[in-house]
Amino acid sequence: MSTFEVISAMISVLSFVLALFAVIYTRLSISISKSNVLRNINDSILKASDSISQMTHNMAPLIASRIDKTLTEGQKKSWEHYSVSFDIKTSDYLNSYEVACLMYLGKKVNKKDFEKLYKQDIINLFERDIFKEKLNDGNEHYGNLKKTYSQMKELDI
Repeated sequence: MSTFEVISAMISVLSFVLALFAVIYTRLSISISKSNVLRNINDSILKASDSISQMTHNMAPLIASRIDKTLTEGQKKSWEHYSVSFDIKTSDYLNSYEVACLMYLGKKVNKKDFEKLYKQDIINLFERDIFKEKLNDGNEHYGNLKKTYSQMKELDI
């Protein structure tokens, strides 16, 4: 074998090894990226959920007075304000899931991890009275969430 052939063979082997490392690095980077997206989704959902919990806590005295039908005029105005704010916060919560489902359907997250983390939560959203009106209104809102819900229900069968 000539020196030229030996050098060519070494360069070929080195190129192959570098290509292999590049493939491994790329796959690892994609996996890390998908994990980061999933973490960001979780943070967004938790933030929206905490916001609803805080709002519910603040509304508790008004809810009790409303049930007892003892709201004063001031409380009625507060109730209207809280009702609008609560509606916005529930929309934010559903929008968090809508974005999460967009990422799921677009394969931007690990499908198995997403299903493990959110399958039951998504199914529960459609069964809770507080969200039924928004989710079953017959329009295009929350299309990704609705599509993911259908897929999650099929996984249950």
